[in-house]
Amino acid sequence: MFCEKCGAKIPDDSSFCEVCGAKIEPDSKPAPGPESSSFGTVSEKADKQGSSPNIIGILAGVAAVALLVIALLVAKKSGLIGGNTDKDDGSSEETVAETVTETVTETETSSQTAAETATPAEEQSSQDQVSSDKDALVEAETQQENAISGPAISGVDEDAVIEDFDWFFKDGFPTDGTKHEEIWGLGGMWKCMMNIYSASDDQETYRMVIADTDVQYMGYKLTLLFHTKGRYEYPKNSLDEIKQVGDSEAVTLTMNGDWDEERTSMDVYSVNSALNCSINKFVEKNGYEYAFGSVFNDTTRIGDVVMIRVKPESGD
Repeated sequence: MFCEKCGAKIPDDSSFCEVCGAKIEPDSKPAPGPESSSFGTVSEKADKQGSSPNIIGILAGVAAVALLVIALLVAKKSGLIGGNTDKDDGSSEETVAETVTETVTETETSSQTAAETATPAEEQSSQDQVSSDKDALVEAETQQENAISGPAISGVDEDAVIEDFDWFFKDGFPTDGTKHEEIWGLGGMWKCMMNIYSASDDQETYRMVIADTDVQYMGYKLTLLFHTKGRYEYPKNSLDEIKQVGDSEAVTLTMNGDWDEERTSMDVYSVNSALNCSINKFVEKNGYEYAFGSVFNDTTRIGDVVMIRVKPESGD
């Protein structure tokens, strides 16, 4: 037990304090030891609650107790507490030091346990937040992919222009779209570009024809009417040098032919020359329909033919 006068640790059956000489009353209650310190109580409460304690508050309490103990030591040495007798051989200082050590050790253990208890919950909360953010990002990307988007082309009732095919030179034909392999539904107006290679005056040149194209069919019999809207040419691999050529007189190129069901191809031939086309790739993507094929002079391939339109409304 501890002396009520000076706080020194003495045997439980002592009648007087060996340090300060004070008489020990039989019914006196022993001074609270380190086991019943306020910080021990905080630790017990933290363990009983099983939740994440306020670690900052605990550490602040440790600092306060340490300051209090230091004040007691100074007071003891100066004789303000328990006197300064010849019997004072430093045992009280050792007892108080032991109390400080035990209290701090117990509090550190409690803090560490609290931190270990809080960490899984904090980590789980962080993981949940990251997972939620990822889900939101995936949803946003999915919505963006599903949004109706495509190249900027002139309106349905507007004439075809060269800018309607910027997408082709930038990104190429969209092979990742939904394939269309039947003639049914391919009729109607398209915007068309024929990009034809030619060599003249020892210079490799491409000539381009832009046209509004009316696709008509009766059964598997086809007629394609290419209503020319503009003619251009440019040196090979030099689109930045493209220039318009010829007059603005409208010319219609008529081609007749058949739908090849096995090859899913429009094979049509000019009624006035050896020019012919085989259009055999049909794709739908993001509300647009695309068609792609080859242009021939007799049997010699001389270029590409590309068509695009906004997908017609159902029933049109």
